Amino acid sequence: MAKIIELTGEEQLAETTEYSFNNRRNVNIPIKIFEIIAGNDKGIFIARPISLITRARKRFVGRGTSKIEALNDCLEKIREKSIAEIFKPVHE
Repeated sequence: MAKIIELTGEEQLAETTEYSFNNRRNVNIPIKIFEIIAGNDKGIFIARPISLITRARKRFVGRGTSKIEALNDCLEKIREKSIAEIFKPVHE
């Protein structure tokens, strides 16, 4: 079986899955799940709301030891929030 090259320092390799959450305000929010498969944080899952022009504020990023745990953590944080609350202004 082939294996991933050894990563050094702060290098990480992640496998990603993308979901689409339509909140109660009828706004579609893409959420990307990152599974760290190589590097220092191997085995950690991170769920991040995605925007093409800016980044989500850190407090809305979900973490967990499984894909579902990270996704649920993220969903709990964003479900009642507006786009303006979740994402940083472009100039920030």
